[in-house]
Amino acid sequence: MTIHERINEASHQIKNIFQDIRKAGKIQLEKVEVIKAEVVPVIAEAAKIPHIYYLFEEMQANKESL
Repeated sequence: MTIHERINEASHQIKNIFQDIRKAGKIQLEKVEVIKAEVVPVIAEAAKIPHIYYLFEEMQANKESL
């Protein structure tokens, strides 16, 4: 899986977590564990890429064109 795909997946997971928080009015411990185990490593990896801002701009452009 490419970093682009991993960032998209992490973004999707975060979006779902925020939707769950809105519905329940609180965050569940297992959601925090998902963030720690699956999302944070992707963010850390992406932060090491010198052209990461370009990647985010490209992702946003792709989203807007759908």
